[in-house]
Amino acid sequence: MAFFKRMSTETIRQKFTHYGLFWGCVPVYVNMRNSNCPDVVTRNWIPAWTLDIAAWISAAPLFLIPLINPSYEPMFAIKLTGLIEDMEGKFILPGH
Repeated sequence: MAFFKRMSTETIRQKFTHYGLFWGCVPVYVNMRNSNCPDVVTRNWIPAWTLDIAAWISAAPLFLIPLINPSYEPMFAIKLTGLIEDMEGKFILPGH
């Protein structure tokens, strides 16, 4: 999405609350206003298909590990790395 259709700073600040990494390698913007199901979009200049590749690569271990260890519970795929400030310079908190 953001490779050719670059988002403006204003749009990013209005729609997203955090910077993050998907599986530790794909830079993303994250909207944590709904923490049960956050919105995730690749950052500007990162092709959207990189999310698909990262998800595809991680699918095999996430399928195989529970076969070896039935009590295994996968952790979060998104690592939050920072807050995005809103237009007034205040931090946008989840749920606000």
